[in-house]
Amino acid sequence: MQIQNISRPNEPVESGDRYKEIYPNGTYKVKVKRIAQEPDTTPKFNLSNLVITRNGGFEVPQNGNKYYLSQGDTVEVTGDIVDESDVVQTAISASIIKLPITKHADDQATTDEIYFTGNLVSGVLTVSGTFNLSGNYKALASRNNRALDRLPAGFHMNFDDVDFLV
Repeated sequence: MQIQNISRPNEPVESGDRYKEIYPNGTYKVKVKRIAQEPDTTPKFNLSNLVITRNGGFEVPQNGNKYYLSQGDTVEVTGDIVDESDVVQTAISASIIKLPITKHADDQATTDEIYFTGNLVSGVLTVSGTFNLSGNYKALASRNNRALDRLPAGFHMNFDDVDFLV
């Protein structure tokens, strides 16, 4: 079998190149050399002991991970950053952290997003924010981790998605 680089003739085939595998009978297959993806080595921690209150410590009515609020409520979120053994990661701190909260409609994200602001001290996350408009808002681990990647924070947080119904 012979290999012929289509993307860059006369060059060795590298990741991303289109090439032909030419067989002795003259037939061939066109293929693309795939880029090998490196495994994600970002440390992943869990958000545990999650407490959500409103307006200075008042309980928020909830059903599972759905929290029912009123327009104008200020929400406080606290939780521990723990490893797989449930040990609080006291070495993780940030003087300011922003938790993205995305507005949804028909279970699809819209372009509206607000940020809860706070800090991370000795593995304890504390953030707060106000819902000025009614709607269905969600704190999503996947969205939060994309934001952490942009900092870069050097870790990811796993948590069940949280719905705020305002």
